Amino acid sequence: MKQTVIITGAARWALSFLLILGAEAQAGGDDRRLEQQMANYWAEYVEAYPLIAAGFGAQGPRDVLDDFGPEARAAQVKRLDDYIEALAKVRVNKLSPENREHFEAYNWMLRNERANLDHNSRFFAFNTLTGWHSGLVGLFLAQPYFNEEDYRDLLSRMSQVGRFADQNIALLEEGIAAGHPAL
Repeated sequence: MKQTVIITGAARWALSFLLILGAEAQAGGDDRRLEQQMANYWAEYVEAYPLIAAGFGAQGPRDVLDDFGPEARAAQVKRLDDYIEALAKVRVNKLSPENREHFEAYNWMLRNERANLDHNSRFFAFNTLTGWHSGLVGLFLAQPYFNEEDYRDLLSRMSQVGRFADQNIALLEEGIAAGHPAL
């Protein structure tokens, strides 16, 4: 009987210890989940918008221009909606103080970017101070050129300027047809 009490007491102690460790791991899991989601978002952003990302100093694909076609825009909406949904599963109260700040900033950024996709200004890329056309020279100067591959990437990027312009023209035409005034 005495041995049963000792085993039961040890089991209770072990269970309590495991529960505490599990709670600590779970709390750390929310931090890791948030950090991984932010890293995944940035990697996808750099891939989808290499020129914009280069403006932030990121190294993305050097041989392509951003895609603003209807399929790419639909994919962007879906990607943002998926990230917003996944972010809702992060338990803010379990995050470290530093990651609570990251959560707030990241949540604001995702929701703001998503709201902008529903705003009529998305149709008027020509009319903004930083419209797509104002950076045409920068499209080709955004990366350094050290070797033949760098220059081949430049040629690839230059060959896409027509598509890039056509997509932005189509956006403007879509906005005009929808009756949105230029901003």
